[in-house]
This record gives sequence, structure tokens and C-alpha cells, in this order.
Amino acid sequence: MTKTLLTLGALTGDAWVLDSREVHSMQSVFVDRLYNETMVLLEDARDYAAVGEPRDRHQLSRSDACLLTIESMRTTSRLVSVMAWVLARKAAEEEEAAAAAGHEPLMVNDHHVAPIDDPGNVLPMRFVRIARRAHDLFARVHRIDQVHC
Repeated sequence: MTKTLLTLGALTGDAWVLDSREVHSMQSVFVDRLYNETMVLLEDARDYAAVGEPRDRHQLSRSDACLLTIESMRTTSRLVSVMAWVLARKAAEEEEAAAAAGHEPLMVNDHHVAPIDDPGNVLPMRFVRIARRAHDLFARVHRIDQVHC
């Protein structure tokens, strides 16, 4: 059985030793939480796209409505990328993937990690909150993926 040393802060005489099952269990809980967070955000984005966006779009100028469309697509892209990453991790954990020992990184360009672009603060606040949550989630998973690989 493989043992993993887990330390909190500087290495002192106080360290926890976890076996591989405990590490796997912790990783599984972490991935499940990311999955749940992503699903809630996907549902919020879907609800906004179905009800709020059409209403908000009519109150915007043509150029601002175009900006809303662009940012909506970027938000959707981020959420789809995160969900794909989470599902790949879940499959690897359950040994359903061919390469259960590893996974493909997100493979995203830096522009996907860039924050929402609303120079005139014209986008509806409900959308901005969803887009920022999606950006923060994506950036967090991107950092995890970079460290894990």
C-alpha cells in the first residue's frame, strides 16, 4: 500500500500519513464538489439565457448586445471546459478511462482565462455575476490542472 505524507505548513514533527485510499477519497470528494459547483453554475447560466438575456438584450444598444453575445459565448466555453475536465477526472477515478493514471490538460488559450470584458460597464449585472463566477471557477480549475500535470 502506498503512503503519502501530508503536511500542513512547514514540515515539523507533526505530519499526517495517508494511505492511497484516503488520498483517493479526498480527491473524489474534491472532484464531486467541483462537479456540483459547475452544475449549479450551468443551471444559473441556462436560466439566465432562457429568461433574462432576451429581456436584457432589448434594453441594450446593438454594440452592447453584441458584447453580451460574445461574453455569453466565452462564459459557455469556460463552463463546458470545466465540466469536461471534471467528468474526465471522475472517469479516471472510476477507472472508466483508458488512461486512468492521467488525463489531458484543459489545453486552453490565455484568452479563455481573461476576465470579463465590459469596458463601459453596460452588461446586465445578473449576467456579470454569472460570468465572473464562471471565470473564477475556470481559473481555479485551470490552476489545478497546471499543478497536477
